[in-house]
Amino acid sequence: MAVITSNALTGITTRMADAGMSDGSILQTTYTQHKTQTSISGSSKIDVTGLSVAITPSSSSSKFLITGCVRFGQEYDITHGIHLIINGSEVGLADAAGSRTRTHGGCGYLGHGDSYSINDGALDYLVNASDANEHTIKVQVSNGDTTTRTFYIGRSNNDTDSAYLTRAASSLTVMEVAV
Repeated sequence: MAVITSNALTGITTRMADAGMSDGSILQTTYTQHKTQTSISGSSKIDVTGLSVAITPSSSSSKFLITGCVRFGQEYDITHGIHLIINGSEVGLADAAGSRTRTHGGCGYLGHGDSYSINDGALDYLVNASDANEHTIKVQVSNGDTTTRTFYIGRSNNDTDSAYLTRAASSLTVMEVAV
């Protein structure tokens, strides 16, 4: 039997009976969505409000399959990074190379003509649960530049009230996988 809990219809947790589940079975799923628009400037890593879930695995041998998408627009001449954080530690980083910033994802410099676009920053990571305690999994973003330029979660740089411009929701899903 599954139990579904809803947090204002933006966060959903489903837990299934895990006795006798074979390897690779999904034991529980948590989901949340960020539906508002957020402006971010500065070079510090900043939590994306609403893109955080807490999950307690049924076994320390389980894995977490993390998926989702951060939808963003940005001013020209900036870069930004998407960071995946589990219990305060950043995971899913690219290999180090010189002075390049390591992130889970992000976007390079955009030209002046891209002020109407909304980009998708994919989240996709598999990690060991390591223990049976509650884990907090969240998304942070950062501006890779030292400038004060802005990027936006859920909207394009140009946000004129017009039918040809869109707004977009971002999401985070974490599934406990039996091992």
